[in-house]
Amino acid sequence: MGNLIGAAAPAPDPENTFNLDEFKRISPQTVLERKVITNIQVRNPKKNEFIRTNPDHNLRFEAMLAEDRGTGGGKVYMVKHDLQAMLYRYLTAKILVPTISSTGVEFLWAVNDTRDHRGDLSDWAITAQNAVNLAEKMWIKVLPNMLHGQYDVIEPVDAEYFNEPVFSLTDRKVIVGLAFKNHTITSVDHPWVKETLAKKG
Repeated sequence: MGNLIGAAAPAPDPENTFNLDEFKRISPQTVLERKVITNIQVRNPKKNEFIRTNPDHNLRFEAMLAEDRGTGGGKVYMVKHDLQAMLYRYLTAKILVPTISSTGVEFLWAVNDTRDHRGDLSDWAITAQNAVNLAEKMWIKVLPNMLHGQYDVIEPVDAEYFNEPVFSLTDRKVIVGLAFKNHTITSVDHPWVKETLAKKG
């Protein structure tokens, strides 16, 4: 009688040795992303963009700004309070308003708040501040009207085209810090101060 051949050993179960869950294909759509804002522009709304302003007035900041018009694009600096009296005639009072465009670009709208010797605002400032208030509730365009010396407000005919804005930044210190991190004047030794006083002194 020949030798008995033992039963064949069962094939290993791959599920016991290989975790398929670790190798499942995932769709890129399942990877959540969000934009990290590292810089915020200080500017007026562009002529071709619809904008909204953040309705939280606690996020706004009143500042005295200096504009360097000789830099091409016009750099804007925020001036420390103990230098404002000395430089007052070269500065502009502004209200910094967190604003977002319909394409999702967040910026600080530097709205004029300069008053004349009677304490009155110009028509430019009044209409800009009115536009800020309107933009809290609706999408608008803000266009300069040079003939009448004011801003005109344009609303979309089909407002349902736009979604409600989503502001990603909700901390005033962070917002202003991102906008002016490299654009502050804290000393009379700042190049803008030296150049301005030398030219206009």
